[in-house]
Amino acid sequence: MNMKKSICLLAIPFFISFLSGCTGFSQKPWRNINTAELINRQQPLEDKPMTVSLHIYLFRIQTNKLPQIQNQIGQTKTLPVKYDDPDAFLANGLIGCEGDGASWQKIAQLLALSQSKTINHINILMTENTAEDIVIAEAVKPVSVVYYSDNAAAGINFDAGQMVLRLKVSPLIGLRQACRLDVTPVYKIIGRESKKLQSSEKNREFIFDSAALSVRWQPDRYVLIAPADAKEEQNETQTIGNIISYRQTPEDTADLCLIACDLINSPL
Repeated sequence: MNMKKSICLLAIPFFISFLSGCTGFSQKPWRNINTAELINRQQPLEDKPMTVSLHIYLFRIQTNKLPQIQNQIGQTKTLPVKYDDPDAFLANGLIGCEGDGASWQKIAQLLALSQSKTINHINILMTENTAEDIVIAEAVKPVSVVYYSDNAAAGINFDAGQMVLRLKVSPLIGLRQACRLDVTPVYKIIGRESKKLQSSEKNREFIFDSAALSVRWQPDRYVLIAPADAKEEQNETQTIGNIISYRQTPEDTADLCLIACDLINSPL
């Protein structure tokens, strides 16, 4: 696969034209309309929710190519990312950036040079103030995680389960083609309920709040999340970034998660 073709395959669906049908005038003859029906037709569309179309990609690269990607992420500061706790986000083994189509091209070129593979692509249509869980890693055996929060570290043991990114979009008052996107890592237990979770975790899940981020979201924007540190041995306590990015296999690879927005449909 040549370089030009590789970059084309990595192109994100920014600037996609969405064609919508045009509704013509009704050809039906005039008819009598009662007052109640007329009032109903004039009601504002306040209850119509905002919807957002997202593309989620998982890229896999060789770990010896990761430093170049990490360096480019650090230099991509075109748009601000808000972290629940910036220090804890990094301590939990994660780095991220937000950008537009122009800044993405630099990262896409590095991914092409790294001969990255797209191991998953999901397209979802989200409604405002609802959450969607995107599975990005699975642990087939118990794992130990060191979790950093509030200037402290704690070791947590989990049974086999899934690491998901919980996505939520919220409207911004007064703005139609913009919203807020929240991304939060969550570990979800599979099978029997783990006694190692606190009693408050009724849904057999653990939410890593201090590893969350949020961005002001618009079409043609993206968020890229990557590991901040090297792969740990499987028998050692791991960071959240390790579980998200490094599979429980001997393969020397790392996974990166890209979230891209191509459409925001706001009510009139």
